[in-house]
Amino acid sequence: MVNVPEMGKVLDIAAFGDLSVAVGYDRIIYIWGNFYFERVFNQINIPFPTKFSTIHDVFAYSDLKIMHKPLIVFTNIEEVLNILESVGIAFNDPLTSDFIIQVKGQSIYVHKFILRIRCKYFKKMFHDWSENIQSKSASSMFTVPDKFSYIVYKAFLQYLYTGTIDLPSEIVLELLELANMYCETNLIKDCSQIIKKAITVSNVTFFYNKAIECNAKELEEFCFQFALRHRVVPEGYINIIFRRSY
Repeated sequence: MVNVPEMGKVLDIAAFGDLSVAVGYDRIIYIWGNFYFERVFNQINIPFPTKFSTIHDVFAYSDLKIMHKPLIVFTNIEEVLNILESVGIAFNDPLTSDFIIQVKGQSIYVHKFILRIRCKYFKKMFHDWSENIQSKSASSMFTVPDKFSYIVYKAFLQYLYTGTIDLPSEIVLELLELANMYCETNLIKDCSQIIKKAITVSNVTFFYNKAIECNAKELEEFCFQFALRHRVVPEGYINIIFRRSY
């Protein structure tokens, strides 16, 4: 029971755990109890006026992992799937493409808009081209250096359209290196998930070093723990274990 004259008539109330909320007659939101705000614990003994607009704002800004009503996901899932499928079908379509990427003499037909919104590397590249008048005449084609194979670069571009990796597992490592070069963190994680399934006692050292090179933190940790569980102590692991211990 609370008795705060300035609150007047209570218009609405809510509570969760040790936190209580009320809307006073003046539409001011009052809180009391245990309130975690930005990871700071506050113990409030009497109703305290706040600047929140609604009861729901109190819980939204607290560290309580709750919602005032169930989350509503976009219900027309078939429409969403159709849109994603249409985007995927547009990949490597010369009829709708407005940009060509050449890898080792082979052409891949893509769309600037999709590359621009899906990849920071291409977003910057197109921006730089637009500022360079001399490059405008050649801006409909881009030739990839010979560092990566055609099949891997094509899989990378297709990933930007579909979000899936269509590549044999044995060459996903090359895709991981490409993802690291272009700073594609989501692709790094997806490649790591595939590579994890191929980790064995005999190759864990190799993939551990590659994970470090490609800044694949999740894969690096997986290889490290895998080596510990299987008592694999290759060259360099002693120093790593010592460093992590401190």
